Amino acid sequence: MNFGVHLWDQYENLSQYTDKGIIFLEDIIKFLRGRIKIEIEYAKELKKLVKSHISTNKKKEDSYYTFTHATAFITYIKEISDVAGQHDQIAEELSKYEKDMNNSINTYKTERKRLFNRALKEQADLRNQIAKHDKARKLYEKSAKEEEKARERYIEMENDDLKTKAEVYNAKGIATSKQQICESYKTDYAAELKKTNDMQRTHYSIVMPDIYNHIQNMEEGRIEEVKNRLISFMEVEKKVVPILQRCIDGMEACCKTINAEKDIQTVIDLYRSGYTPNGDIEFVEYGTSTPNTTKKKNKLKAASFIRYRFSERALRRLSLVAPPHQNDKKDDPFFTNLPPLQQKKKINEKIVNFQKTLLKLNQERSGLEKMLEVAEKGVGVEGSSTPKSHMGLSQDRMNEELDKNRQNIENIQSEIEKYENFLRNIGHSKEETKSPNLNNHTPSSVKTTSL
Repeated sequence: MNFGVHLWDQYENLSQYTDKGIIFLEDIIKFLRGRIKIEIEYAKELKKLVKSHISTNKKKEDSYYTFTHATAFITYIKEISDVAGQHDQIAEELSKYEKDMNNSINTYKTERKRLFNRALKEQADLRNQIAKHDKARKLYEKSAKEEEKARERYIEMENDDLKTKAEVYNAKGIATSKQQICESYKTDYAAELKKTNDMQRTHYSIVMPDIYNHIQNMEEGRIEEVKNRLISFMEVEKKVVPILQRCIDGMEACCKTINAEKDIQTVIDLYRSGYTPNGDIEFVEYGTSTPNTTKKKNKLKAASFIRYRFSERALRRLSLVAPPHQNDKKDDPFFTNLPPLQQKKKINEKIVNFQKTLLKLNQERSGLEKMLEVAEKGVGVEGSSTPKSHMGLSQDRMNEELDKNRQNIENIQSEIEKYENFLRNIGHSKEETKSPNLNNHTPSSVKTTSL
């Protein structure tokens, strides 16, 4: 397959084809720019969407995000955010090829222009030579006709007895002159013919095939350029596939963490008050007692009901139906505004936090004691009574830190003991905890037991 052999006479078609090839490369760049723009916009919109559905404050303040299906959704959209990041990466990598492709197009344009200008020049030179040949041929043709006409006239006059010798001699001179001129033009024509044939043979067998072969090489390079660029684009995609797959795996894993039973149990743990349903309403007998007795009992029941209505327990129970912000009491260390089970839960959380703090303080104390022991040994070896510093702290300073640590430990232990005692008192209570539905109670059935 060779342009120079098979397409020796297809200059115009080759010119159009190679021009379309350059336009094709420019179309690839347009596609690349469009793709980069879309990837950037897609990543931007995807991140914006994720951001609108995930909020740090929302997660911290809204207890709904403790459920497995809610946390799975948060994890899922975080993976989507990572997917968006990969689209940013694709755009960044693809943008690196745009400049290289522009340089390649400029190179192809320059090379194409040079080769086709060279072809045009060679064709123009051949046409000029053919024009010279045609001119020499026409001059020779005209001269030959004039020579033949002069020779025929000379022969005619020589055979005419009426013509004088002078006229015959003159005709002979003209014929001889025309013959010489014709021979000269013939020689010129022969030279131009040879030159034209040589040039034409060289043109079609060497010069133009060489140009067309260079055009073929240029085209092969351009086509390879397309191939390599498309492979590069594919490699960019291929590079992010494992990361995208990890994102998909993460989505799949978080979906599998959704547990309906666990969420239902969480709902129960979150909202169970610990109250027991109301008992039966007692039947009140009227008219069976003496007026004084009935009046006295009614007064006692009314007083009991009033005590219940304004007792701390009743107020706590009423707080269950109040708006959430009305239940917040920053100065309520025992969470008495909460239902019993929720109160226990909060107190247990408080104890756990205190225990963590206590563990940290004990570790600090152990470290300080070791430092002090090392410092005291150093003083004993040197035989000096001057306090030495160790790790930037003097012995006096370390003793002060130990005293402060001891005081902090005692305070924390006291807090733990206080809350544990409170929990024990709640647990040892034998009185029934009723539902806060006051309308279903008669005064005689009300109990005023406090936590």
